[in-house]
Amino acid sequence: MHFPHARAARRRPRSRGLAALLAGASLMLAGCTDDTLYDGDDVTGPEVTVAPHTVSVRLATTPPRVEVGEAMRVVVTARGTTEEPGRIAQLGGTVLVMNTARTDTVAVQLGPEAVSPPASGAVSREFEFTIRPEWVDRLRLPDTLALEVHGWAVNVAGACAAAVQDSVQKLPCADYRGGRVASGRTGLRARVAVAAGTTVALPAGAGAIGDLVVDRFLDRVYLSNRAAHRIEVLDPLAGRFTSPIRVGSEPWGLGTTLEGDTLIVANSGGVNISFVPLRNATLAEDVGKRFQIPRARLYDFRIEVTVDSVTQDTVRSFRLDYHTYADRPQYVAQDARRRLLYSAISTQAAPVGTIRLAEWQDGWSTWDARLLFAQGLLAGGMPSTHRAIRASNPEDVAIANVDSVSLEFIRVGPLAGPTGRITIYDHRPGTRPGDPGRLIQNPVPLNPVDAVFDMANRGSDVIAYPAHRWNVPQTVAMADTTFVAVSGDHRYVAFGESSDEMAGRVVLWGAADTGNGSLSRVDDISDIVNNTSDRITGIDLNQDGSLGVARGSEATYFFANDLTLRGLTRTAQPGGAGASLRRGMTSGGNLAFVGSGRNSILVVETTHYTVLGEVPVRDNIVGPLRAAPPLPGQPACPADFTQAAGECVLARVYGVTSGGGVVMVDVLGENINPAAAAGRRK
Repeated sequence: MHFPHARAARRRPRSRGLAALLAGASLMLAGCTDDTLYDGDDVTGPEVTVAPHTVSVRLATTPPRVEVGEAMRVVVTARGTTEEPGRIAQLGGTVLVMNTARTDTVAVQLGPEAVSPPASGAVSREFEFTIRPEWVDRLRLPDTLALEVHGWAVNVAGACAAAVQDSVQKLPCADYRGGRVASGRTGLRARVAVAAGTTVALPAGAGAIGDLVVDRFLDRVYLSNRAAHRIEVLDPLAGRFTSPIRVGSEPWGLGTTLEGDTLIVANSGGVNISFVPLRNATLAEDVGKRFQIPRARLYDFRIEVTVDSVTQDTVRSFRLDYHTYADRPQYVAQDARRRLLYSAISTQAAPVGTIRLAEWQDGWSTWDARLLFAQGLLAGGMPSTHRAIRASNPEDVAIANVDSVSLEFIRVGPLAGPTGRITIYDHRPGTRPGDPGRLIQNPVPLNPVDAVFDMANRGSDVIAYPAHRWNVPQTVAMADTTFVAVSGDHRYVAFGESSDEMAGRVVLWGAADTGNGSLSRVDDISDIVNNTSDRITGIDLNQDGSLGVARGSEATYFFANDLTLRGLTRTAQPGGAGASLRRGMTSGGNLAFVGSGRNSILVVETTHYTVLGEVPVRDNIVGPLRAAPPLPGQPACPADFTQAAGECVLARVYGVTSGGGVVMVDVLGENINPAAAAGRRK
């Protein structure tokens, strides 16, 4: 294949010595050798120039991996003399580039740049050249380029001196393919591997990115910037960030509505959720619709029976305990019935993380929220560490879904027991707790069951479990919910737990066509936990929720919507993150894309859990990773990926990297290993 160049490109035979040298070269080599990209042909100028000044040259950037379009910098330094002919008037350089799989050499000119006024001392200039797409084969990445760098300087008398190393030299110059080189000398050597994708640097001061969402309708990418209290907007077609969106404090989790026309933002620095319409000409939060999350508590009405040590009388004492939680949201999604599912972060004071549900019905003025763990507990609606357990005293009552509970009593005597009243405060669903018409249960004799029935008759959504109390230990139960995923049809929402102290878990919400929906049962969760015992660093669901993928620190796990473990692959390494499934597909014949932990993205098929290919990227994937369809105008691969080949695009993957950017990668049909794909077709 011809290796083109804007000015000139010359095909010449390569010796076996060069191939061996390049194969064993370190990142940077310098010195003199007969086997060089500069072969001495096409020399049009004098090969010997006597110059009093000296020159040095160095590569300012020497990354092991680069991307097409990335700039590399070369610094040329000259040192003139005090005598008139020795002052420096011009600096420049030449980079010789060869793809190690081809035979053509390209000469890239750097400058020249005039020095005005001419300098008698040291003078430096920095030049840039970019990695051009025609230099590499994008179907065979990583593709290795061999570089040789020459620097030169001309004094006021027109004498030229050159250098091929980062130390003082004054080598004779020669004109070569429109540029200048050190005559007969090997340039400063380097090898770089060209990886897939294009990385867009995050805006200054972006800090840690909490979540990433791809707008498949408008081809935009949204990233939560917690440090700057805003949403960054990436235009993947232009490859740049546009104007950000101001939202609440420390936005973390992102989701979209069922129709995809609104961005949902969990503001973890406060206790609220923002909504950003996405089809307006100007992207801005609808501040008037910001959802202020109400406080969530669980209450225990308990009766303690003791014996007076003096009189030996039986004494019945009443007490009211409450369990409080941090209400700051972390991750958020919307299910198929337009309910919000969000997680609340754990803190040192409130170490138990929770998952909650908020809904809005016709005629309501606001979202109404409740703890999911408090819904249907006795039917297995929560992990065992957060369930209501049968109390030793049948008069105990566990209460939830109310604003507050107060208890007043007066002890009349040890035999008569205390008398008093219990008061429950709540709001009607769909109204704010402070709105007029707040529900207050009329004080009644000290009977919590009667009080709960009274509130329910008034329109409260109170939940009570007689003869039970809450089992909320002080140890961490749900340490953190790091990553959320929603199926393409929004029927399932998955939360992945990341914990340094215990095995991470996947908690799955199923949105029923009728009724309240359901959270995964205790035994459902235990299947994947017992079979993985790993820390989750990424999660996703396929189109209909029948298949999920969870990236652990040691492997990648695939699970069904009953949370049974279907398979795993152990090719991923610690230090990486992110996992995403190709949307539009159900459980059969799907592809997963996983951050490998070694500067690449794995392509895994989900029937036999085989790695079909590995796409090299410049930086490691350490944050959210999302797969999306090809951009408009890109050739999409057939639905049956086993028939994909060449430059068709399987998916466009976006990932947050260790280099402080977002990488955009077109995963091609050619990235699938031919032997593995052939085996898959059988």
